[in-house]
This record gives sequence, C-alpha cells and structure tokens, in this order.
Amino acid sequence: MKQFPIPSFARTVVIAIAVAFTGVAAQAANNAKFKADPAKTLGAENCKECHAPIFEAWEKTHHFLSFSAGFNGKPAMHRTDEAKAILKKMGERSAKRGACVQCHYTGIASDTGRVKTVSGTSCESCHGGGKDWNKVHSAKEDPM
Repeated sequence: MKQFPIPSFARTVVIAIAVAFTGVAAQAANNAKFKADPAKTLGAENCKECHAPIFEAWEKTHHFLSFSAGFNGKPAMHRTDEAKAILKKMGERSAKRGACVQCHYTGIASDTGRVKTVSGTSCESCHGGGKDWNKVHSAKEDPM
C-alpha cells in the first residue's frame, strides 16, 4: 500500500486540534465534579436580590458554613479537624479541589474556563446553574 506523506502544515493543524480538544475535555471533566455546571453558575448572591429571606436562612445552614469562615469563632467546616481526618482517609489534600466539590461546594467558571469554588452547597447546587434561565425567572412580566 502506498503511503502519502502528510504535509507539515496539515500535521500541525491536526496536532493543534488534538491539543485544544484535550484541554476542553480536561476542563469539562473538572466542571463535571460540580453538581451545577460552573460555566452556567451565577452564584447565590444573584439569588439574594429577590429571595433575601431564603438567602439569610441559607447563611445559617451547614451548607453555607461548609465554605464560609464559620460563626461563633468556629472555623469553616472544611478546616475542622474532623474534615481534615476525612480528607486524609480519602487521600485528598483539599476539600475544595477534590472529591468533596461535587456535593459540598458551588463553583463558577471564569472567562478563561478556570473554576473557582465560591460557596458551599447553594441555590444552584439543587436548582442548576442560572445562566440559561435567570433572566426569564426574574422577568417582571410574563415572557410568553
């Protein structure tokens, strides 16, 4: 069978596409760790505008406290000795970057695609990332 040489430009294009796809796939895998898609997450502060009483109640829950600085002089839950012991047993170094993020944290993607953990379990952990539906949900008049 006769083989045809691939021009170096075409080879470069194929390699560039493969590298780009690998980066996208890696970011998608990182995003998949979170219950709410970080690329679509707006953050609980966005919900507070209309749902202040619910937001204030959430601030007193373990969901909020798992990430925050804690209250009554207690450390945030991910910084407690108990959490550190659990991490050690799991072979994890960080609760905000390891297996814990799927259920215990909310992440938001930056313009560069990097995900920043911004809170504990929050509104969008259950309701999904608000980017696609927030404007319709917040509309003063029925959009239909």
